[in-house]
Amino acid sequence: IADALERQLQIIRETPVRGDIDPEIAGRVGANWVVEHGCLPLRIQDERLIVAMADPLDFDAVNELESLYSLPVEPRIATAAEIGRVTKP
Repeated sequence: IADALERQLQIIRETPVRGDIDPEIAGRVGANWVVEHGCLPLRIQDERLIVAMADPLDFDAVNELESLYSLPVEPRIATAAEIGRVTKP
């Protein structure tokens, strides 16, 4: 499904890897928020917030993140399982 979304929406697919996640950026939202939205802020790149999202059309999550970080959000498609795997201790 994630691969199909990547093709249809032309949004990059990214499998989150712990080493690619900025802990300060990811830590601004709580673990419960990440699980609830299936969405994990990864890093700031080129003045954009790169975010792994199971549902890249969750505009409520995008709006919340843009308000919190004061940056435009660039969603990257990831599965909820991939996001969960990197957020577990």
